[in-house]
Amino acid sequence: MKVLGVVGSPRKGGNTDILVDKVLLGTQENGNTTNKIFLNDLNIRPCQACMSCKKTGRCAIDDDMQNIYTQILESECLVLGTPIYWLGPTAQMKTFIDRWYALLDANYKTKLKGKSAVIIAVCGAPETSMTDFTVQAFEKMFGFIGIELKGKITISAREKAEVLDPSFNGISKVYPLGLKNKSVLEEAFSLGTKL
Repeated sequence: MKVLGVVGSPRKGGNTDILVDKVLLGTQENGNTTNKIFLNDLNIRPCQACMSCKKTGRCAIDDDMQNIYTQILESECLVLGTPIYWLGPTAQMKTFIDRWYALLDANYKTKLKGKSAVIIAVCGAPETSMTDFTVQAFEKMFGFIGIELKGKITISAREKAEVLDPSFNGISKVYPLGLKNKSVLEEAFSLGTKL
């Protein structure tokens, strides 16, 4: 199976990046091949609502997203990680997701049906409920386009790479695992192995 990790954080080596890596490492345990893209390094312009994709089957914007479309379509599972900015995903992640519109035809038939996904959402607020709006938006979008949600990780962590600290006590919720007495890193790795 091919698994694509997508990091929507501007921080390399930050909590979101680390957790995406851990899930990808877990999937590699079962012989899956992985690739990771860091959206902040790419030139991805916002959707222009030109509707060209509904006429031609291809997005009219010639930027880095053209290569990413191929990677998305070739992958069977997507691991999407984003910090939470004002209750929503980062601008990088939102722009990336908006461009998925080109993967629907004029009758809203999707090219993504049958794929699976994991959501990772990291908030700086002390309660993981601040991730709810973003997680629910992803869940609804996945349901609409036929992607099966395999798991989600929501944590509260503000400092860069805080999850690597052995004493990290940020609130974490990993579904469907909910392993007791395990660090969020171990849970992310375990979630990856379940894919």
